[in-house]
Amino acid sequence: LGKSGDADADGAVAALDIHASADYLLSAYVSGKVVLWELARGSQLRVVTDAHAASVSLVRFSHPTDPVAISVDTRGCVNRITFTKSLFATWAHESECLLDGAAGPIPMLAVLPHLRAARFS
Repeated sequence: LGKSGDADADGAVAALDIHASADYLLSAYVSGKVVLWELARGSQLRVVTDAHAASVSLVRFSHPTDPVAISVDTRGCVNRITFTKSLFATWAHESECLLDGAAGPIPMLAVLPHLRAARFS
């Protein structure tokens, strides 16, 4: 996946995750870039460059069916990145800041499985 010149521009791959469906792969880089890949074709679906200004230290899919990710950088910024496919098969993303890094670095993160809302009677 990727081109040999990508390492020069983005630095090393710092984090990886494979979606539960095995359809998608996330790669995160020292440059702060996050990429959504389609595994079957080995093609980039969406490149995210606006979520992190520092090296991404962790990236995890957070939804069992949809390509939604949580990413963390070395400054402690945590983002939720929601990837969506448009009508013409192009991909878009929306980044939502969950933590702004003011509390400092986050050395570890566990993404809990997505659960349906429980109904209590």
